[in-house]
Amino acid sequence: MKLILPCLAFADAPTTEQAVRFYVELFRDVFGRAEELGRSMFSQAEIDTVQRVHGLSPDQLPGPAGAVKTIRFHLNGMELLALNGGGYFGKFHESFSLYVNCETQAQIDRLRDLVVAGNDMQMRDPAFMAELGRKGIKVLLAGSGLDALRRLWRFR
Repeated sequence: MKLILPCLAFADAPTTEQAVRFYVELFRDVFGRAEELGRSMFSQAEIDTVQRVHGLSPDQLPGPAGAVKTIRFHLNGMELLALNGGGYFGKFHESFSLYVNCETQAQIDRLRDLVVAGNDMQMRDPAFMAELGRKGIKVLLAGSGLDALRRLWRFR
């Protein structure tokens, strides 16, 4: 495991698992390199400690014992960590974004098409910002060595 990893916190185990599955499938389809690296699960002792220390109500807990706690994964060589933080974390904060430096216009187009499919996003200029599968991460796409402003689209 790398020394420092971006950590994406989600409000429950199903959302954490769905988000990682979506990101991995998306990046694998476009770049050919993405996979889940490992998982950890909550023990009953950890759930009890979280509830006791933070005084959380049951609806704010990350789930029962056995619920996914973290998922390590990589997207085209970049390792990330997804965390099931329970309702305590609330909604994913949109200030986190990934800058994806595509090598070809075809990669930009394919990634844009896959992200937009099934989403009700409206185009805006000058940058392509998309919510990946409504899972919270904003993505900025740019062509390698290309005029970024000319090659980017912005969605919301």
